[in-house]
Amino acid sequence: AVESTFLQQRRKWYLTDHNFLSAVQGSLRIKERALQLAEELPPENATSLKLKSYLGDSGMPLVCGLLRSNPQLGLLSLRDAGISDGGAAMLATELESNRRITSLD
Repeated sequence: AVESTFLQQRRKWYLTDHNFLSAVQGSLRIKERALQLAEELPPENATSLKLKSYLGDSGMPLVCGLLRSNPQLGLLSLRDAGISDGGAAMLATELESNRRITSLD
């Protein structure tokens, strides 16, 4: 999320106080959301991941990382997670290389 928003700006963009403040606040929002999602994460050896709250596209890198790092994960439930077409495409790309998922909700 940070790469697609703040890191794409040119150096001069950050010289304006308003823009710099916007970047810092955006980064803090992303951090807060990542910490909220972390509270929902299953233990390392879990076989399912069911996220109960709104995830949105900003949480998709976290989900993709979990898919890569947890070989036992077989069930992925993202019902009502608020994923757009872009987030779904990111997940689809990850699932192409991760054939362990046997159920997707």
